[in-house]
Amino acid sequence: LRSGALHLFGGSLAGRGLSFLLNTLLSRVLGPDSLGLFSLALITSQTFEVTVRGGVDYGLQCELTNQEQKVSDQDLNRTASAALRWISVATAFIGLFLLLWVGYWQGLLPKAMPMSRELAIGLLLIIACSESLGGLPWDLLLIKGRSKLVSLKQGLFAPIKLAAAAIGGYCLGIEGSLTGYALTSVGQTIWIRNQTKPYVLSSGTLVSGWSTTWHLIRTGLPLYATNSISAVVFLPLLAGVAVSAGISDVGYLRIGQLVVQLFTLIPGAIAPILFLRLRQEKDHTG
Repeated sequence: LRSGALHLFGGSLAGRGLSFLLNTLLSRVLGPDSLGLFSLALITSQTFEVTVRGGVDYGLQCELTNQEQKVSDQDLNRTASAALRWISVATAFIGLFLLLWVGYWQGLLPKAMPMSRELAIGLLLIIACSESLGGLPWDLLLIKGRSKLVSLKQGLFAPIKLAAAAIGGYCLGIEGSLTGYALTSVGQTIWIRNQTKPYVLSSGTLVSGWSTTWHLIRTGLPLYATNSISAVVFLPLLAGVAVSAGISDVGYLRIGQLVVQLFTLIPGAIAPILFLRLRQEKDHTG
C-alpha cells in the first residue's frame, strides 16, 4: 500500500502542478476567444465521459469493496469486460447525439468562432469519444492495484496533452491546439486499452454480459447521480454563456478555474490513495 500510495501521490501531485503551468502557458498562447473554444471542448469532453459511464465505474468500485463476498479474478475480469462493452456502445450512441446537437441543431458552439465550425465539430467528437473510451481502463488498473501505471494518467499523459495543445496553438492557433490535444488523446486511449487486455475476457454470452452491466449501473447509480449532476447541468449553462455573451467569456472563466485548481492539487492527489486503502482492507477481510 505504501509503495502504491507514493506512486499515485507523487505522480498526481507533480502532474497536476505541471498541468497548471501548461494551462497558464496555453492561456497566454491562445488568448480569450481561442481559449474559450478550447475550454468548451474540454468541458464537453468531460461531461460526455461522465454521461457515458452511467454509473458502471462506481458499480465496479462497490463490487470490489463489498466486504460480504469474495470476488474472484475470473468474476472481476468478466465484470470488467461487461463494463468496457457498455462504454463502447454508450460512446457510439451519445456521440451520435452530440453530433446532432452541434451539427444539425447548431447547438453548444457559438455562431462566431475563431475557426471553421466543421473542423471544430470533428475535433470535438474525436476528443470526446477518445477520452470516453480511455477513461474506465484507468479505473480497472486501479482496481487491479497497478498504481505505477495509474500514476501516469496525471503524471505523464495529462501534461503531454496540454503540451501538445500549447505547441499546436503556438504554431497554428486554435486549430493546432485542438488537433494536438486530439491526437495525443487518441494515442493515450490506444495505449491504456492495450494495458487492460489481460483483464478482459474475449468469451462470454451477450445476455450475461448485459445483465452484469445492468447490475453495475443499479449499484453505482446513487453515487453516479450525486457526483454527475453538476457536470451535466453545467455544460448547457456554459454553452448559453458562449452563445449569448461570447466565447471570450468562457475563456475568462477558464482562467478563473485555473486559480481554483491551485487549491485542489493535494486533495486531488490524495483521492486515489483512499481507494487503495479500501482495496487493502478488502484483501485482508476476504
